[in-house]
Amino acid sequence: MTSVAGDHDGGRRAVVAATSGAHFIHDGLIDALNVLLPMWAQLFGLSYAEVGALRTALSAAMASGQIPSGLLGRTDR
Repeated sequence: MTSVAGDHDGGRRAVVAATSGAHFIHDGLIDALNVLLPMWAQLFGLSYAEVGALRTALSAAMASGQIPSGLLGRTDR
């Protein structure tokens, strides 16, 4: 007979594994942008300043989601 705590731990492990996997993929894709940006600059005829502005806009967009995500993820409610 399994305990309720044992079943709950399996669910937590699944959530941690899924979250860790998503975080790994997200970081890998964002880090790949640093490699792709010079190629995109050449391909689309952009200056490095313009590509830097695009990268800054992406960083700002990701940062603006941090507070709402933190509020949604609160566990002390």
